[in-house]
Amino acid sequence: PARPAAHPSATARIGVDGGRSGIEGEHLAAQRPLSRKAFSFGSGPVKVMVVLGTRPEVIKLSPVIAALRPLAQTIVCATGQHRELLSQALASFGIVPDIALDTMQANHSLNGLAARLLDGLDGAIEATAPDWVLVQGDTTTAFCGGFAAFNRGVRIGHVEAGLRTGDLASPFPE
Repeated sequence: PARPAAHPSATARIGVDGGRSGIEGEHLAAQRPLSRKAFSFGSGPVKVMVVLGTRPEVIKLSPVIAALRPLAQTIVCATGQHRELLSQALASFGIVPDIALDTMQANHSLNGLAARLLDGLDGAIEATAPDWVLVQGDTTTAFCGGFAAFNRGVRIGHVEAGLRTGDLASPFPE
């Protein structure tokens, strides 16, 4: 089935509120149980790609992944931004990625990492054609996941909007 056109506000908070389908933070999920109907477009379920690459992303997204799996076709894409810590966290939560990108290189720069992430995520999004890409936080993985999805016209869900220190260098981007 054809995917609905991305709406200009698709990167804003979305939820099962006011007749809109999608994903929102814990407060809405705690108020109303989600139904499979809320996660369908036309004839089939929504396909959600969850992009994660760091241990904190796994910790924060694991309950979201567990909640999504019975409701939507859920694709877990691990970027490997923090390879060893990521592997440990995924194992702790029993999450096996559907897609594993091997983006880490010794002595890499953030720009080099971002370039590899954008290329790998673009290919993953093209190959799986998700309706939504879900990212968490303010990591390079989250930025590249959102940017790659935006460039492909895929809706973006963003969990947690950063640490809000008011200082762009604290913590330094990773």
